[in-house]
Amino acid sequence: MNYLLDTCAVVFFFENSDKMSEKIKSVISDKNNSIFVSYLTFWELSLKMSLKKYKGAFNFELDMLYNFLIDYDFEIINLDLKHFQMLKTLEEIHGDPFDRLLIATAKSEDFIIITSDENIQRYSIKTLW
Repeated sequence: MNYLLDTCAVVFFFENSDKMSEKIKSVISDKNNSIFVSYLTFWELSLKMSLKKYKGAFNFELDMLYNFLIDYDFEIINLDLKHFQMLKTLEEIHGDPFDRLLIATAKSEDFIIITSDENIQRYSIKTLW
């Protein structure tokens, strides 16, 4: 299966957080699954870090996170024109631009999104949590 990690899932996995179930951790760790992370996640995290949006959160450097993901054989994917074309077709459930582009990416690539975000789960997209 092909899975795309939402930003929260990336952070929870990196931090080995209790907010992520063992079931999800095993799906991510299963070498039979392909796990993808969008460069969009790094954009979102860097923006939130620079705005100090979450005090005490994100106590890591982006290069540490990137290397961690590569060590786990995650594939980091670029944004593509087809993702933006899909973005135009999404229903208006909520306005978070990062989530909407992540959803469009998953729809374009036929990925299942691993996310705890209930707003993402409201879209007509395959999710897992």
